[in-house]
Amino acid sequence: KESITMFSLVIYVPSTHADKMREALASSKAGAVGNYDSCSFTGAGTGRFRPLANSSPAIGSLNKLEEVDEVRIETVVQKQFLAEAVKAAKKAHPYEEPAIHITEIIDYKLYLGNDDCTSTSSALSRFGPISVVLEGLDGVGKSTVAEKLAAVLNAEHMMTPPAIMRTGREWFVKQDNHMRKAYYMVGNFIAGSEMQQCVEKQQRSVVLDRYFASTIAYIVGKKDTHLPLPAKEDPVFAWPDELYRPSCMIVLVLPEADRVLRRQGRTAIEETPEEKLLREDPRITERINQCYEMLGCLRVDIEGSDGVDAVVNKIIAAIEGQLTKSA
Repeated sequence: KESITMFSLVIYVPSTHADKMREALASSKAGAVGNYDSCSFTGAGTGRFRPLANSSPAIGSLNKLEEVDEVRIETVVQKQFLAEAVKAAKKAHPYEEPAIHITEIIDYKLYLGNDDCTSTSSALSRFGPISVVLEGLDGVGKSTVAEKLAAVLNAEHMMTPPAIMRTGREWFVKQDNHMRKAYYMVGNFIAGSEMQQCVEKQQRSVVLDRYFASTIAYIVGKKDTHLPLPAKEDPVFAWPDELYRPSCMIVLVLPEADRVLRRQGRTAIEETPEEKLLREDPRITERINQCYEMLGCLRVDIEGSDGVDAVVNKIIAAIEGQLTKSA
C-alpha cells in the first residue's frame, strides 16, 4: 500500500467543448485511477457571466449578461501531474478566464495490482452526490467534525442558520420560544433549498451542521418533562412535505460529563437558554437525543478521547450502512 497525494480537479466548460476537455484531461494523466484511465464525472447546468471592458469573450458581448449551457467535469489527478492537467485544461477551454477548482483529497491511498483504488470516503462514492446532516447537542464536536467530513467527502460545508440569517441570531435566541422556533424554522427551509440545489443542480455532496431535527428535538425534548416522550409515529415527528430531506442524518452522542467539560472550556461562549436548562435538568439531555432518533437520525456514540479522524470514520461507516439498506 502506497500513500499518494491526490487532487480533485473541477472545470466548468460549455457543453459544446465537453468532449474536447475530457480528452485533454485524459491525455495529461488526469482521471487515472488504478487500472483505469479517463475517469471523470459530468453534470449539466447553466453558466452565467457578464464580459466587462478589456475582455475578449469567446461567447457573448461586452457588458451584456450571458447564460450558457455548461457542464461541470470532475476528475482526480496525482500531484505530480496536476500542473500539466491544469495547463491542458486551460488550453482546451474556449474562455479566457476558465473556472477551475482544485481540492486536495485527504488520506487518499493507492492500492497497487488488482486491489481497488480508494480513499477514506471511497465506500460512499458509488452513491453519487449525497446530503449528510450532523446533529447533536452543543459540545459534541459537530462543527469540527462537519468541516473535516466535508473535506474528506469533497463536499460543500453548510451550516444553519444560513449565512443570510446569521447576523440576527444573537437577538433571536434571547426571545421567547415562539420567536426562536420561527427563526430556526425559516433557517431550515433556506438551508434545505440551498442543500437541494447543491446536490441536484451542481451535483456536489453537502455536509450540513444542524437542520430540522435539531429544532424539533429541542422543542419536544424540553416540553412536559414529567411525561413520557410522544411515540415515534406522533405527528410532532412528521417531516414536512415541503422541506428537503437529506440522504442521511447523524446524531453524535458524547458522554454528558465530557460534553459539559467541553462546553466549560469555551470561555468566550455565553450560556444559551437551552444549555442552562440542560444544566438544571440533566434528564432533558437524553430526551433530546431520543427525539433525534425518532426523527430518523442515526445515533453514533463517540468518546471524549476520540480524535476527529476516528469520529469521521464512524460516521462514514454509519452512512454507508444506511444508504446500502435503502439502495
